[in-house]
Amino acid sequence: MPEHSAPLPSTSRVRRIIDLIGFLVGIGLLTWLIVIAVRDGDWQRVMEADRRLLVGLVGCTVLSAALTGATFWVTVRPVKRLGFMELQGVNLVASMLNYAPVRLGMLSRFAWHMRVDAMRLLDILAWFASVAVLIAAGLVICSVATILMPGVGAFWWILILLGTLGAGLVLGLVPRIPFVQKHGRGADQILASGSARWGGLVLRLLDFGTFAGRVAFALAILGITMAPSHVLVLAVVALLANLIPFGRLGFREFAVAWAASRLGSDSVTGVNWEQLALVESGGEVLVFLPLGLLCSPWFAMRLRRGAAGRSIGV
Repeated sequence: MPEHSAPLPSTSRVRRIIDLIGFLVGIGLLTWLIVIAVRDGDWQRVMEADRRLLVGLVGCTVLSAALTGATFWVTVRPVKRLGFMELQGVNLVASMLNYAPVRLGMLSRFAWHMRVDAMRLLDILAWFASVAVLIAAGLVICSVATILMPGVGAFWWILILLGTLGAGLVLGLVPRIPFVQKHGRGADQILASGSARWGGLVLRLLDFGTFAGRVAFALAILGITMAPSHVLVLAVVALLANLIPFGRLGFREFAVAWAASRLGSDSVTGVNWEQLALVESGGEVLVFLPLGLLCSPWFAMRLRRGAAGRSIGV
C-alpha cells in the first residue's frame, strides 16, 4: 500500500443526527434497565461476590482488548508494518470513544491510520473488511457448533476445530477470485497470507471466548445457572450488539437482557435479567473507560503530530 496523505474522514450531518438519536434511544433503554435492576435486583450479592469472580469478569475484558489489538496487528502485517503496542493503544482509545454520543471509535481508527500511518482510506476499508470477515467466520463457526452440539462437550470442540480448518481453507480461496484481485486493495493480500488469515481467525475465536467468559462470570456473581449453550448464545448476542453502528450504551444491555429472559424463561424463574446485562456490560466499562482515558493524551498528541512523529515498531 503506497503512502499518501489524505484529508481526515468526517461524518455527514445526517449521520451525526442518526448517531445522536441512537445515543438518546440507547440512554433511554439503559435508564429503563437500571431502574428495573435497582428496584428488583439483588445488589448485595454483587457487593459480596467472590473477588476471584470479579477479577475474572474484568480480566476477560482486558484479555479481549489485547486480542482485538493483536487481531488488527496480525492482519495488517502483509500490507504494512505497524507497531503492536501502538495498535493496542489505538484500540483502547477507540473502544472508549464508542461510548460517546456520536460513535467515534471507528472514526478515530481511520483518523489515526490516515494521519499517523499515512494509509489511504480505501486501503483501511479493505483491512477492516478483512477483520470483519474473520469476525463473521468465527461467529458462524461457534454458532453452528453450538446448534449441532448444545452440550458443549468434546464433540463441540472437535466441531470448532473442523470449522476453523474449513473456514481458513475457504477464506484462502477468496483472493483467487478475479474481482477481489482487481478491487481488493490489500484485502486479497491479507486473506492470502497464512499468518494473517489463520492468526486472525484464531484470535477472533479466542476473543469470542472472552465474551462467553464474561457472561459466565456475571452469571456466577449473581448465582444464576444456565446451560453452556445458552452462555454461548448470550456471548453471540453481546458481540453482535457491540457492532451496532449507532450508539453503544443501552442497545447491547437491552439485547442481552432480552435474550437471557427468552433463554432462561423455561428453566430459571425469579431472575432479574436486566441486572445480569448490566453486570456483564460493566465488565467492559471498568476496563475501556479508564484505560482509554489513560491512553487519550498519547493518542491526541501523536494524532496532532501526524506521520512526522511516528516511530515504527513491530
